[in-house]
Amino acid sequence: MKKLFLLIIATFATQSCAQAQNSLTHNTGTLEIATIESGYIGDNGTGSYGGVVFQGNQNAMFMGGIIFGQNGKCYGNYNFLFEDFFNDIPIAGFYSNPYFNQYAYYTIALSGNSDLKTLIESFSTTDNDFIFFRLNISNNSANIDSIWPGIFADWDVGNYSANRGGNDPSRNLFYMYENGGIIDSSYYGIIGIAIDDVPMAPNTMMGIVTDSVASNRWELYDFMTSIAFDSITTDGDYRMYTCAGPFNILAGSTLVIDLAIVAGTSLEDLQANAQDAIDYWLIVPVEDATLTTQDFSLLQNYPNPFNPSTRITYSIPQTSKVVIKVFDVLGNEIETLINEQKPAGTYEITWYAEGLPSGVYFYQLQTNEFVETKKMILLK
Repeated sequence: MKKLFLLIIATFATQSCAQAQNSLTHNTGTLEIATIESGYIGDNGTGSYGGVVFQGNQNAMFMGGIIFGQNGKCYGNYNFLFEDFFNDIPIAGFYSNPYFNQYAYYTIALSGNSDLKTLIESFSTTDNDFIFFRLNISNNSANIDSIWPGIFADWDVGNYSANRGGNDPSRNLFYMYENGGIIDSSYYGIIGIAIDDVPMAPNTMMGIVTDSVASNRWELYDFMTSIAFDSITTDGDYRMYTCAGPFNILAGSTLVIDLAIVAGTSLEDLQANAQDAIDYWLIVPVEDATLTTQDFSLLQNYPNPFNPSTRITYSIPQTSKVVIKVFDVLGNEIETLINEQKPAGTYEITWYAEGLPSGVYFYQLQTNEFVETKKMILLK
């Protein structure tokens, strides 16, 4: 399946990489969101980051970030209650391609289980009222059973004590707003978009909007896996917990969850923007991944993420000069895997990445008639 972000390498040669910072702030011109390499989104409750700002209003996010539910407990970085994630690969970006002005990524690992790693990618483009977050969750050591990935958000929209919230299950949308909109009339939400590149069916996202403050992991797990979708009709200080699942991840494989944070000037505008985000993310149609010799084709490497080797499969419909190269995120050539004339057929090669650091790499198939690039992730 071809996804939009695979085109990023086309412009990397002219990009610079800034890895000294531990956060980057996406800015579409209407919506700003900080992505933080520890797994937080917006802010971590300290006021040290940019938060979530829509149309120049004040920051609407006190604290937000990635959470996992498993075995009746919740894991993540939740301010002073627990800090489970540590940074594994520093934040890198921004990069751009024809579909996104700003692309960034980093990797976090779970304390006590350093083999459970999540590559977090974020994507945005000018004039859109939404920013995408892709979670690539993998485990290189053992199967993962019944995991619930999601996002929590402690919204403070305008006057935080006058907040209300709700849920639109048809769009897998949870939202928050200030009742009366005296300080900030905007609406803010989290939406679920796809699981392993398959669009989420309605009612897939679970969670709750609540004024309760969880005091332990078990309460947080109950919040994020709730199916209580009632709208909030009383003013208060609310928090949002969302997730999808449960999922089982086989050792060496990767689960991919696509989510977005979206904003709007009203509930109707928020819903319209949420639908626009879904449509935008799925703009490239699903392709038949079955290899034939009727077309040129480059498949996704397997396994991915990998350590230290991975297999790359490609197909050519006629005798062709075939070149396959590997690049780093700056567009620097790392290695040439194939550079020779090949008859029509389907081929598989193995790339060994010993001695290279963990990170995102790209492999590219070139012939006289065809060029395609795909992304792969080395996790050590």
